[in-house]
Amino acid sequence: MAISRYHDYPDRINLIMGELGELNRAQGNWAEARRFYGLGIAVSHRIAVADQSTVRAMRFHLADVTERLGDHAALPLARTTLHEAAEAHDVLLVPQLLALLGRTWLHQGRPDSALAYATRGREASAQARSLEGLRAAYEVLAQSHAAQGSWAAAYQDQRRFDTYNDSLQGADVSRRTAALRFNHAAAQHRAELQLMGQQEELAHLRRQRLAAGLLVLLLLATMGGTALLWRYRQRQRRREIALRNTLAADLHDDVGTLLSQIAQQSGRLQEGLADAAGQRQQLGEITEASRTAVRQLNDVVWSLDTHNDRLPDLLNRMRDYAYEVLHLAGLEVTFDFPAGLPDQRLSVLLRRNLYLIYKESLHNVLKHAAGATAVAVRLRYVARSLPQLVLEVHDNAPGPASASTRPEQGTGHGLRNMATRAEAMGGAATAGPATGGGFRVQVAVPLASPRRPFGLKADA
Repeated sequence: MAISRYHDYPDRINLIMGELGELNRAQGNWAEARRFYGLGIAVSHRIAVADQSTVRAMRFHLADVTERLGDHAALPLARTTLHEAAEAHDVLLVPQLLALLGRTWLHQGRPDSALAYATRGREASAQARSLEGLRAAYEVLAQSHAAQGSWAAAYQDQRRFDTYNDSLQGADVSRRTAALRFNHAAAQHRAELQLMGQQEELAHLRRQRLAAGLLVLLLLATMGGTALLWRYRQRQRRREIALRNTLAADLHDDVGTLLSQIAQQSGRLQEGLADAAGQRQQLGEITEASRTAVRQLNDVVWSLDTHNDRLPDLLNRMRDYAYEVLHLAGLEVTFDFPAGLPDQRLSVLLRRNLYLIYKESLHNVLKHAAGATAVAVRLRYVARSLPQLVLEVHDNAPGPASASTRPEQGTGHGLRNMATRAEAMGGAATAGPATGGGFRVQVAVPLASPRRPFGLKADA
């Protein structure tokens, strides 16, 4: 801000005002955020900014923080911005404005108006495929139905909100969902008790005793189911925490190291000590490290997205990654995936570990398969009492040379990591020279959690 004012860059000042508003909004400083958004909009009007989408976004945020401050001025501001966004066909901003208007009416004690705006926001978000808009719309819908006492509808809307919220932020299930579930279950129990009371008044003694016995069994089953659900949710929470910790460690180890390398190489490049050839080499190293960091981040985002938890999604990701890394190295890659593979949902542990084993196998080919020209990737589905997946990565490097330069002849960290990940899934990983030449890595894992560790032999 100081530099922009010193050099009189008003086209930068309005953007900086908007960023200061974003920072204060993220910290919950609503009043400060409103002040900066207002200043940014004023500067934009003074310099006649060509990109009105930025101005509309700041107006939306200004209306949002104004509403959070309890100021009724948010309502006309949101309406005006909605009209401008609709005329400009801003399909991503319109759903969020509709959800904001719904939230404003809800806080003013008008759940009926809130439902109308939130419904429009949900439809607009679905057309624009905006997850942010869907999350905001379902949040208002759930609160509005709850305000009207429509617990079943509120419960369904809250579940959808949790789904989109988890996809975007990886947040835990909110306590509001638990409260809505409790209210819904309590309403069902009251209805059942009332029905049983009516039946007891009309039935004779034997039917009365039978109804009482059924009621006791129902209450015991409900208590047992509630206890099981609580234990299941605790296990899920522990698994999610462990997964997040693992992902954070991977990001720190892989992406953090790459970014440190980029920073060091950029520093050396800025010093200007290298000649033209050295500078080109440093730029090439920075480019390669940046691409690797982007791939690592894409892998983390892909592993967190719940829309990628089926077997065909994993196969598509494996194809994309192989073409991305092997074709750049001049290696031809072929895939042998059966057409009849089941469209089965995979656990996070299985999907992530199998993909990491696959990546490690391709990296071993790039590092150690001297003289290789082609790589074959094969996946088999073994239908047994406990179905299994068998993944093979086979290169055509010359037999003696490749066998002597494989990782197991050195530190063996790559193969040990594969074996450890396979054992974590209840499977097994093997590696060694293949019949006819080349080197083969094979991994066999179950599609469901087994009761005891097992795996397939290399020749299975």
